[in-house]
Amino acid sequence: MYRQYYDRFQHQAESGLGRKFDKIDNLKDFELVEKMKQNVSHFAAGKQQALTASLERILYNKDGTKVTKAEFDKAAEPILKQHNRYMKVEADAINKAASAADEWQQIKRTAYLYPNLQYETVGDDRVRDEHWALDGLIRPINDDFWKTHFPPNGWGCRCTVIQTDGEPTKIPDVVPTPAKGFNQNVGETGNLIDEQHPYFNMDNATKDSIFKKAELTRAKDNRENVKSMAKKDFVEPKTKFDLPDTDKQVTVTNNDLKNMIAHFHPEPAIKDSIIANLPLVMPNLKYVKEGINNDPTKTDVSRFLYYLFEMNNTNFFFNIQMLMIEGIEVAKLYAITGLIK
Repeated sequence: MYRQYYDRFQHQAESGLGRKFDKIDNLKDFELVEKMKQNVSHFAAGKQQALTASLERILYNKDGTKVTKAEFDKAAEPILKQHNRYMKVEADAINKAASAADEWQQIKRTAYLYPNLQYETVGDDRVRDEHWALDGLIRPINDDFWKTHFPPNGWGCRCTVIQTDGEPTKIPDVVPTPAKGFNQNVGETGNLIDEQHPYFNMDNATKDSIFKKAELTRAKDNRENVKSMAKKDFVEPKTKFDLPDTDKQVTVTNNDLKNMIAHFHPEPAIKDSIIANLPLVMPNLKYVKEGINNDPTKTDVSRFLYYLFEMNNTNFFFNIQMLMIEGIEVAKLYAITGLIK
């Protein structure tokens, strides 16, 4: 079920964003999209967990005896129908949130022309009272108000914003609170569904377990696409990447690609996306330190260089092996790990 949920939600997110997740050409969009992908993955895993828990509750009668298959099927039918109805609403919300995230990026790019935003409802009889209360409000783009009230502000919300140079207006004395799970600006957080949603409401041990399993599945399912992108974009063209703070360059071979994918990182799906997008990532590495080779079996390795790339509050350490080949020191991108010695 996770794969079914994730594929549908990802499709809706890409539709709302207006482009495929693997068609990103700048670092900021890459970081935002990776947050979206992980958020959608966690949400899909949470939805699967919620459905599983609902079905487990109807496995037994009140006296502890197990229900028959016919009894289970009858009791499960309305549960499954309800979850499918929810999925339609959830997919629509994800689509709108991704569209809002893209809109926010465009707003920031043109803020020097139109520095304020005006809240707009559709204006019909379906508009919620709490959204009517904000209709026509104008606030600066950098105002904290938009951190919590940038639409959509609830399930099925149709509100929008208009960029303007009009004068800001006063915030109402009583500001309506957005629906639970919507009091954020998705363009800043990358969370298409906020973690206040009930699907995220589980103990930390369960949450960590199902999220980790989901990310492993996501990484496995996308691995061939990662290899294909990498081979096309920089492996086969033998692209040379400059190593920051050195005069060295590094290329990535098919074997290097295989080794990097195989090495463990606690966030495997994001790590693989980083590999696929090395042309965006490499210029933004931060030098950490140099290490010596204490492994007698690696006679050709003269030293190591370690670089850091941070994303989604996670560290990705680039392990660069410096090899001596015919008296010339050559850089080799060996692994991306979560820790360094």
